[in-house]
Amino acid sequence: MLMTTSVLHGLFPIVIHAGATRMPPIFFGAASLLLAAFLAGLFLLRSPRSLWKRALTGSTLRDVVILALCNLVIPIVLISEGTRMTTGINTALLLQAEMLFTFLFCVVLFGERMRAIRLGGAVCVFAGTVFILLAGDNQWNTGDLLIILATVLYPFGNLVSKRLLAVLSVPEILFLRSLFSGCLLLILSLFFEDMHVANLPWLQVWWLVALQGGCVFFVAKILWYEGLKVVSVSRAVFLVSSAPAFSLFFAIMFLREIPTVVQLGGFVVTMVGILLLTWHTPKKSSPTSALLPAL
Repeated sequence: MLMTTSVLHGLFPIVIHAGATRMPPIFFGAASLLLAAFLAGLFLLRSPRSLWKRALTGSTLRDVVILALCNLVIPIVLISEGTRMTTGINTALLLQAEMLFTFLFCVVLFGERMRAIRLGGAVCVFAGTVFILLAGDNQWNTGDLLIILATVLYPFGNLVSKRLLAVLSVPEILFLRSLFSGCLLLILSLFFEDMHVANLPWLQVWWLVALQGGCVFFVAKILWYEGLKVVSVSRAVFLVSSAPAFSLFFAIMFLREIPTVVQLGGFVVTMVGILLLTWHTPKKSSPTSALLPAL
């Protein structure tokens, strides 16, 4: 599930780069999230359980808001603005800074245990990304810094996700976080973006909204949360960190960006790290015992 998520996550930096350069970026994120909320809502029609009775409790509502802000609203604003100042491939590479912050927060601050071989794999993945960045031709700019800043918040949202899985189902979490984030981004877009919906090039961008909303924000997240039930946060993030390898492929297809030999060499190091991370089969554990300490 997590490796399939990685393939779909490879679409994210490419699609958000293409969408943010063709339409107001915050509105693009809002439209994508509202589509994801609609799809998750269709799943909930089959569920007889009362979602709102459980979701509107104080602690659950607080966690949904934190998750939406840390994993969607703030990162989408920062990444959407940042990717307009850099390339699609560079966006994909810079998003790997999430690994460093995940390691610092989960392992150093919260004491999550990691075997030596997996730690070595995490180092390889991060080293491959750093190698590509240092060997690239692109200069660091404001856009690069905005993208890296967005990744600081992801570990907090991922930890809250683990806690929410104890009280809500995966479709319920997707519905609530997508609906709240989509509405908030739509409000921000109306206030801060010069937008005329009727004049948007819908024939050129509707498929981008469908890709990001349907594949990245819905299907990929269902697989992510299902995998997160039995895999630790840090290992899950490192497994999904192979996404840039797929981003290269999508960048060639959609953006016509050709990677250099140096970039391809860096991805070899990255994939070696992924192999090390998946070398040992993890012990089975229940979703409850896998939960990390609350923030």
